[in-house]
Amino acid sequence: MNVFEMEGFLRGKCLPGDMKVNETNVEYLVRKLGQAGELTAAHSTIEKAREVTNCPDGVDLQEHLKQLVAENLALKQQEPKAWYIRQGDEVTTDPAEAKMWRGIPLVMANIETPATDSILRAAEARGVEKFATLFVSTVNMDTKHNQEFHKGTLWYARQLREGKAE
Repeated sequence: MNVFEMEGFLRGKCLPGDMKVNETNVEYLVRKLGQAGELTAAHSTIEKAREVTNCPDGVDLQEHLKQLVAENLALKQQEPKAWYIRQGDEVTTDPAEAKMWRGIPLVMANIETPATDSILRAAEARGVEKFATLFVSTVNMDTKHNQEFHKGTLWYARQLREGKAE
């Protein structure tokens, strides 16, 4: 089974020809990957997918991906409402009026996207963690101030990841 066939199978688009009668998908994968000696590689690939999509522990990866797709589809299908903001505090939704004062269009979406938000929080946290690593490699870590700053940076990254930071 090549990568494309495996992807089709995992997405439920096709069934392999060598699948046994009454064999579940999991049993088939264990048998095939066990035969090929690639069980460890498949497991690490799935774990990497969980990490990249920021799939929480205890949540099925496939369900998490379905939620991400549904959120993004809802965003794309939403009727956008453009808000035009000009210098100062004036706001309008009328494009004709906005053209007179060269407003900046912004699309406002009122859709909850928890899975997408968790991926964005994880990306922000990774950025803060990279900064913390750079900080350690470029400053004198013998001083208490620098140690506390580094600890605070890592704390902030955790807060970002958990959705507690602003």
